[in-house]
Amino acid sequence: MNRIDSICKLITKHGIIADIGCDHGKVSAYIVKNNLADVLIVNDISAPSLDKARQRLDKINCRGGNLPPDIKFLCCDGAELQKDLDLAIITGVGGKNIGEIVQAITPQNLIVSPQKNAPELRQTLIQLGYQCVYDEVITDKKKSYILMKWSKKCQQ
Repeated sequence: MNRIDSICKLITKHGIIADIGCDHGKVSAYIVKNNLADVLIVNDISAPSLDKARQRLDKINCRGGNLPPDIKFLCCDGAELQKDLDLAIITGVGGKNIGEIVQAITPQNLIVSPQKNAPELRQTLIQLGYQCVYDEVITDKKKSYILMKWSKKCQQ
């Protein structure tokens, strides 16, 4: 299974999902096609990448796709997003960057795939009150990736 498919299989239905660092929008397209979000925030710091994601989602809409009622395209640092996210998907960047984004927006659930500094990210997420619910190394085209899913611990 490739990396994108492995990420997508971890996504479940949520109210507000943010695909942070969306690149070409493949994960966002999966979310739309499977009606997994009421609100989808498609985010990238790169305007050209965000445009590619927008084009991918426009193609789904032209084919009669099931677009959520609200899709927001935001070109900014992921740490600038709103704080009431149900799920944030952050892949393709280093663990330090992921940790900084999560500290700023504190989503309820996370799917992350750090390109480096995974042990430091794990420690940061534990300190922020998350618990790991999935942690696996996947291989795609002879390259290994760490893929994790985290949830905020319930406050007693």
